[in-house]
Amino acid sequence: KSYEYPQHYNCIQRYLTDVRSAVGDLPKETQCLNISHNFIHRLPGGSFQHLPQLRILRLDCNRLQEIKDAAFDNLGELLTLNISNNELEKLSRGAFIGLGNLTLLLIQKNRLSQVDPDTFHLLRSLEVLHLTSNTLQNFSQVITSVYPLSRLQTLNLCGNNLSSLNTSTNLPASLSQLLLCNTSMALRGLPLDYFIHVRWLDLSENHIGAGELASFNLADLTYLLMNNNPGFQIFDFLNRSNVHLDHIDYSGMGLHNSNLSSLCKYLGNTSLSKLSLMNNHITNLTDKTFLHCPAIKAFDLSRNRLKSLHCLDFVHGNDLQSLVAQHNLLDHLEGCSLSHQCFTNLKNLTLSYNRILTVGHNAFAFAPNLTQLSLEFNNIAYLSKGALKGLSKLEILRLDNNLLTDLYKESFASLTNLQHLLLRNNRVSVIFPNTFMNLHKLQILDLGGNIICSFTKESLRGLQNLSNLYLDLNEIKAPILHSQVFSYVEKTLQVLDLKANNIAYISSKQEISPFENLQKLKSLKIHSQQPYGIKII
Repeated sequence: KSYEYPQHYNCIQRYLTDVRSAVGDLPKETQCLNISHNFIHRLPGGSFQHLPQLRILRLDCNRLQEIKDAAFDNLGELLTLNISNNELEKLSRGAFIGLGNLTLLLIQKNRLSQVDPDTFHLLRSLEVLHLTSNTLQNFSQVITSVYPLSRLQTLNLCGNNLSSLNTSTNLPASLSQLLLCNTSMALRGLPLDYFIHVRWLDLSENHIGAGELASFNLADLTYLLMNNNPGFQIFDFLNRSNVHLDHIDYSGMGLHNSNLSSLCKYLGNTSLSKLSLMNNHITNLTDKTFLHCPAIKAFDLSRNRLKSLHCLDFVHGNDLQSLVAQHNLLDHLEGCSLSHQCFTNLKNLTLSYNRILTVGHNAFAFAPNLTQLSLEFNNIAYLSKGALKGLSKLEILRLDNNLLTDLYKESFASLTNLQHLLLRNNRVSVIFPNTFMNLHKLQILDLGGNIICSFTKESLRGLQNLSNLYLDLNEIKAPILHSQVFSYVEKTLQVLDLKANNIAYISSKQEISPFENLQKLKSLKIHSQQPYGIKII
């Protein structure tokens, strides 16, 4: 039972084999039930009949092989049902009796090889259906089963073996998102206006040819993903298709460095809200690469092989608002000249999951109005004291999961608007006085997972709006925790996490609790102290 949400119940990893042992004694007021990660293999009829107010039910990661007719009877309030990661090979036409208001159904990662035409016919309110990673082969059979669902908006069939999409049954007119990735399929046999109502189409990781797809009417698509279709000739497709150029995701097209300029020429004067170029084996970008591209508001260059961003020399104009370059080979961020072009509209910069070791002085001088900077999951061991200089608009800074050992006042001096600072899982051992002196608007400070053994009252000076402080998984010892150590944050702090440190509290030596003056504290975690747990005498 959840004490925060009294109508929520969790029976996770209890080695249960019978559903009745999990739900038999639950009150009828139960609204959310999680019995995932057990060994339940069968759902008899009326399994949840005594829980008419249930709204969310999780049965994922069990060993379900059979769902009897009317197993969910009397669950008229249920909105979400998750039966993914089980061993279901078939679903009868009566399996979902009683679920007239269900909106989300997750059945991915089972063993379904076929679907009865009437399997889903009672789910008149269903909006989202995930059948990912089963062994379905007959596309026509699946579409026949979902055609009556007049509210269905999303159908995910990725990871099945739908070698042919040949069918005489139309898609439901309400269906706007169709995912058919990694299905080994061809498009032969479908009417050329088959996707006329679809707005979001994922055909990635198949073997579809450019000419084959270009023959379809795709004029009303707002998003098309063709990632990793071997042999797909993107320029041939652009010449022949009626899809809007700015509605295509250009990820996984094998563009490399050499074809990016050609792509820009094709795009011409198209207004681009986002140019996604993930997974294109791009190794280097120059000031000429995107010279002929139209104005671009958002770039996604993730999963390429870039080693440097060159202070964004490759970007032209001042329209850029977001740049994402995760999972590349970036090993440093060089210092940028203050005379370099400034992208004053750039608000988000995400460079996580790279190999960045050093961040130089004025490394972000090209983006003075950044509001979110993500550098997590790198190898940053050296952060220049002036690396973040000038970022007075920054609100969220992620430096977690790096190799930082020292934090200096100068490092954060410019960040007067910062609200979230994440430094978890670094190697910081000492928080020096006044380190966060200028962070008056900071609300969340996460220093968990470091090796902090020393900090004083002055370490928290300036944090006059701090609500959440995480110091868990450090090496903080009891003498550090006296009644004044939190004095600068005692009027605002609501969450304090000190679990898994080296704190031992002895009441005969410490008459005043270090937490006594924390007026607004709602959550205090001090369990799992090393080596023997906290001692209160």
